Amino acid sequence: MTITITAFADSPDQGAGLARDMIVRWALEEVGQPYEARLVPWADFKKPEHRKRQPFGQIPTYEEGDLVLFESGAIVLHVADRFPGLFPEDADVRSRAITQGQIADVLQARGDLQEALRIRREEELPVYERLEDVRECAVARAKIADMLGVLGEPEEALRIYREEVLPVFNRLGDIKGQVVTLGKLAIALEARGELEEALRIHREEVLPVVKRLGDINGQAVTFGRISDILEAQGELEEALRIRREDELPVYDRTGDLGSRVFTQQKIVGILQARGEQEEALHMMREELMPAYERLGDVHSLLMLRVELAITLLQRGFPEDGKEIFVLLQQSLVDAERLRVPEAESIRGLIAQIFGPGDETAAPP
Repeated sequence: MTITITAFADSPDQGAGLARDMIVRWALEEVGQPYEARLVPWADFKKPEHRKRQPFGQIPTYEEGDLVLFESGAIVLHVADRFPGLFPEDADVRSRAITQGQIADVLQARGDLQEALRIRREEELPVYERLEDVRECAVARAKIADMLGVLGEPEEALRIYREEVLPVFNRLGDIKGQVVTLGKLAIALEARGELEEALRIHREEVLPVVKRLGDINGQAVTFGRISDILEAQGELEEALRIRREDELPVYDRTGDLGSRVFTQQKIVGILQARGEQEEALHMMREELMPAYERLGDVHSLLMLRVELAITLLQRGFPEDGKEIFVLLQQSLVDAERLRVPEAESIRGLIAQIFGPGDETAAPP
């Protein structure tokens, strides 16, 4: 039976190979299966005939006799199961590679980067190279580059992203892989101080794709990275506008309190850099402290109290003395209870401001 897939009649990427039907076409080409492409114009996406095949009104779909599939990942998995050529003949070899990769993931999360790097290079990657699994090779190489960046080898990390990872995802039509790699590439450039190029990648290559995909969280993250670079370049007004108008509303809509608080903390930092201490104090008191309490994040709350106390101290109002002492004393109690290293520095700060003695006593 002839395989029929649906594809864009007018591709949004203008033939750049980023559209979702491309990965299905590539899989069929790899296994040598002929197929027909039914080109669907934008106006027909929401029509009942197309929705019978794809209930969300998207591209691609796959038809083979009575079988109708949608979602590119599910289609590619079916093609790999149905026809030889994508999955390796020796499943045990792949399972060992997956196990080694998971071990490396654990070691990487624990901070044992040298051993994780060795496993990726010597035990995981060679298996995928032997299996000629170009996608898993690219994923493993990307993780190697991630660790090299942390270990202080940004040049090699950049080379791997550019030469060994991004071209593979481009060829496979893996949009998510492309966007993630471009983001990592930009971050590596930031670390080298190449802020203009990093900013260009975020604005011109990453942001348009995540917008086209409707990935609102991806948009918020990208806006945050753009704001970080602008702040580093001293463009505080534009950095603040992006945080407030582009990034923060996304987290309000999605109810992502953790990301919302992180963005608000960034806004406070920009306000302080602009000398807008009163607004920064208002945000810390009225928005950040209640949010950390709701999240139950005691450590972040105690550090925020310290930041608030220092900001009040810098303001220089004598009447703030009691509030400063109470904030630092509360932070010290929590730090000692949590047994975090910041306890000693908080104790020292109290002594520096109010003089040595009982840190729990009322301020003079």
